[in-house]
Formats: sequence, C-alpha cells, structure tokens
Amino acid sequence: MLAPFLLQGQTGRDAVRVGWRARPSRRDTADQEVEVDDRSTYPAGLLTFLLGSLAGASIALLFAPQSGRETRRTVGRKVRDGMGAARDLSQRVVTRGRDIRDEASRTLSEALDTAERGAESTIERARRSTDTTL
Repeated sequence: MLAPFLLQGQTGRDAVRVGWRARPSRRDTADQEVEVDDRSTYPAGLLTFLLGSLAGASIALLFAPQSGRETRRTVGRKVRDGMGAARDLSQRVVTRGRDIRDEASRTLSEALDTAERGAESTIERARRSTDTTL
C-alpha cells in the first residue's frame, strides 16, 4: 500500500508532501513506530481532478466521430457557455460579499450605538451620584 510522506521535521500546516512510499503492513508496525500523514489536501485533490478532466477531454476530442470543424464549433460553444456560467457565478459571489459586508457594517454600527448609549447612561448616573454625595 502506498502512502504520502513528508519532509523530515515538518508537521501541521507547513508540512509538504514530497512523494509516496510503501506503508508498512500492520504486523510490521508492532515492531516499529512509523508516522504517516494520511490526510489528503483539498487543493492537491482538486488539481488532480482538473488535470484528469483535461486529459479525458483531450482524449475524447482525439477520438470524436465529428469532423474537425464541428468539433471546434462544439468546443467553442462549450467554452462560451462555461465563460458565461463563470461570469454569472462571479457576479453572485460579488453580490453576496457586498451583502455580507453591508450586514456586518449595520451590525457593527448598531453595536457601537448601543455601547455609546450605555456609556452615556453610565456617565450620567455617575454624575448624578457624585452630585448627590457632595
């Protein structure tokens, strides 16, 4: 079984995977202690998926039963559709980000107003308290 291994001395978030090595079987680990990081990284998995998708699409184009002109039209249409979808997604993300920013701003403003009113109330009570004791 293969398992990723790390550069010696690196742990946690700064750990860098540098390759694969055979993982000892369970009976081997009774005699020796081996530390292997089994956590997969999301970016590496995403990159692998994207590269596999690109390779699959390339192979599919090579073996497509359409003429080159038809294939180019199909690819062009798919690219334009993908670009439109990416543009729509980016607009939704920007809009959602602005909504979150506006809500956070309103919440912070309300909290500051409440704190200011509380401070003014406390100062007024303190003044009244000192006026009655003098």
